[in-house]
Amino acid sequence: MVNIASIVDILLGVYTVIAATLTAIGVISYRRSSSGRVLFVTLAFFLLFLKGLILILGLYVFKAEGFLIPSQFGRGFATLLAIDSVAMLALYFALFHRG
Repeated sequence: MVNIASIVDILLGVYTVIAATLTAIGVISYRRSSSGRVLFVTLAFFLLFLKGLILILGLYVFKAEGFLIPSQFGRGFATLLAIDSVAMLALYFALFHRG
């Protein structure tokens, strides 16, 4: 049986890396285009990155379960992280990807 906490750890890491990467791509794109739309989306990616950092700090540094982090990890929390990650990638492909 897979431990849900280890799945959350992996998803939280993936979520934060995706958000940081997309923030960096957004900054580069904004510097090239100076588009207000790109700036707005980059801000959204940055806020999602901050969310990931807050969750990581709450889990591993400050042990803030119950305040910042759900004290009982369930499938719902892992599912929300996965959905947020997919939503970030979908937004990236809709706005930045040339294809």
